[in-house]
Parts: sequence; C-alpha cells; structure tokens
Amino acid sequence: MDKQTAQGQSGSKTALWSFWATIAVFAGMVVAVAGGLFEDEIALVEIPPLELREILTEAAQTAHSETVIAVDEVVSKLYEPVYSAVPAYVDFHYSIIGEYTELSAALSGKMSAELQSRLFNNFDANLKKTGAKLDGLFIERYKQALDSGTRERLEGGLDRPGPITNFVLQDSLSRAKTTAPVATAAAGVAGSGAIRTLTATMAKKLLAKTVVKATTKGAAALAGGGTGALACSWGGPLAVLCGVAGAAVAWVATDAAIINVDEALNRDEFEAELRAMIARDQEAKKQFFRDALTRKANMVEDFTLRELHKQTSQ
Repeated sequence: MDKQTAQGQSGSKTALWSFWATIAVFAGMVVAVAGGLFEDEIALVEIPPLELREILTEAAQTAHSETVIAVDEVVSKLYEPVYSAVPAYVDFHYSIIGEYTELSAALSGKMSAELQSRLFNNFDANLKKTGAKLDGLFIERYKQALDSGTRERLEGGLDRPGPITNFVLQDSLSRAKTTAPVATAAAGVAGSGAIRTLTATMAKKLLAKTVVKATTKGAAALAGGGTGALACSWGGPLAVLCGVAGAAVAWVATDAAIINVDEALNRDEFEAELRAMIARDQEAKKQFFRDALTRKANMVEDFTLRELHKQTSQ
C-alpha cells in the first residue's frame, strides 16, 4: 500500500468518526432541550380534600362491586373437588367394605370425620386460600380505581400528585391491604368447625339409613342361617362348624344382595341428596364472602376518610 492510499483511508475514518460524533452531540442537545421543556410542563398538584374524598369513596365502592361479582366463580372453584369426590364416595357407600366402615364409624361417633375426609379433604385450607384470593382481587381493583380517579382530576395527563395527595393515596392503599382481611374471616370459619357441622348433618341421615339396612339384613340373615342349620343337622359333631359357616355365607350373601338392591333403588336419590346439601353449603359460603367483602369495603372507606381528615386538617 502506497503512502497516498494510506492517508486516504485514514482521512475516511476521521471523517466517519466526526460525522457520528456530531450526530451524538446534536442528539444530546435535543434530549436536553426536550427534557427541560418536559420538566417545565410537569406540575405537582394537590388534589382538593373534597375531590380526594370522592376518589377514596369511589375506589372502595368500585373494588367492592367488582370483587363481589367474582365471588360466584371463585367459590364454585372451591367446591369443584367436593363435587368431584361425590361419585367415588357413593361407590364406596354402596359396597360391603363401605357399609361396615360407615357402621363402625357411626358406632364410634366418627362418621362425621369419615365424611369430611372423603368429601371435604383439604377444604379448610382451600377456604383460606379463597379468602386470600378475594383479598388480592379487592386490592388490585382498589389500586386501579385510585389511579383512574387521580388521573381524571389531574390536568392534561402530565401533572403528578403533590406530596400530601400522594401520601394520602399511598396510605389508603396500604391500609386497604390490612383492613378486615377476607382471608382472616375465612380462617375463622375454618377454625369454627363449619364443615364438621355440615358433615354431622349428613352423618345423621346416613346413620338412619344404615340402621334400617342393618335391621333388614339381620332378619334376612337369620332366616338364611335357620335354613343352613337344618342343612347341617346331619353333621353330628361338625354341625356347629357347619352352622357357623352357613350363617357367615348367608350373612355376606344377604348383605351383598341388600346393598345391590338398595343401590339400584336409591343411588340416584342418595347422590342427589348429597349434592343438594353441598349446594346449600356452597350458597352459604358465597353469602359469607359477599358479607366479608362488604364489611371490608365499608371499613376501608371509613378508615381512609378519617385519615384524610387528619392529613388535610393539619
């Protein structure tokens, strides 16, 4: 490469560097000027107390109405595992093992616990999670309503809340998170044994059915046992063993036959009755959560308005 060519390439690089450096300087100047203009346009605005009061009131009411709408769906999901467990439980109920398990639980006073383990497994924990989910949804909607109400009252969209207004808004949001949590109310219901009360009601109805079946089965088994005893009368010393075996066979055969007949005649009605009791409890839980959200919204609104009065009267 000759000296002239090398000088030409060096000059090209210098020109290119100078071009981009100049572009960068101009860009920096534009950004600086635009930033200065933007800063001049932004203003910190204190929203008047009466308008702040409207924002806080509207936020609590909006959060309440939009969260209450979600209660049906959220509670329906809570009960999905319960309804899903019904067919398996009914299968168990109409089986020899199930009958004796329930009879034993009834005699020992544990039928309610048996029903809870089969139909409402982990229900109390899921009830608390449902309360926490509704809490989260309430806070989300409350914050959105605060932001929306604040933007509507600031001019041009470039203004920002002043320090007092910003403090009130942030404080109201913080207090909404800790005031009358729905999850705490749900934990109280779980701890009060509400599900045990429901399963105890179910257990009473099951116990009545079990007693009727046991009485019918006992009479049929005695008749079968008498026939077996006559058949074993030729056995001499072995007649006793023959009679015991015959009675056992008659008992089990009678048991299976009665269960099959009972299932054919009553399964649909029994399952429908279970589902109806579960549905009534589900409706009660929906109303519980609606009431808890109403209580929360009222307390949030009342508390934040009192705090607003303190801040604006200082």
